Amino acid sequence: MTSPVTRAAVELWGIDERLLKILSVASLKGLLTPRLAESVNFVNAEQIAQNRGIAISATHPSNSARLQQPDHLPRGVGARGMCVSATLFSEKNQRIVSVNHFRVEFKPEGNLIYVINKDVPGVVGKVGTLLGDREINIAEYNLARKDGGGKAMAIITVDSPLDPATLSFLRSFKEMEEVKQVRL
Repeated sequence: MTSPVTRAAVELWGIDERLLKILSVASLKGLLTPRLAESVNFVNAEQIAQNRGIAISATHPSNSARLQQPDHLPRGVGARGMCVSATLFSEKNQRIVSVNHFRVEFKPEGNLIYVINKDVPGVVGKVGTLLGDREINIAEYNLARKDGGGKAMAIITVDSPLDPATLSFLRSFKEMEEVKQVRL
């Protein structure tokens, strides 16, 4: 999403403490790379974050605390804050499992559309029809909601990015509260 990053907090559950620094830097690199024009790598990620005033913290909670939380990497982003939780099954098998406390599962890669909308009938159909009419193929459509009749979230993976007119039209639906395009 396009908000400026102000804080990055990484909590690693069930990971050997020796790997805390390595995985923290990798998480920071993954957070900054899609947002910056400059090259972010494993050597300079922390320095770039510090130069931009991003507060960085990394923790390895105890096993007793782990029983109360899923494996995740929460990250604070922007003034409102954003919490993204991820699970690593292996180096090539990563999943985002929660975004801002919506329980959802998707691969953190490709062209993604992040949608927050009113949880009412017809939204999925409208979005699918719009994208289909514009010949944009949906690879995955991941849905989540907190309470029936409240807010819902979708993470939609598409084969190609949306052009500005399609993105604007999608945002114009009365059910939409937030629509962002992300490339990972």
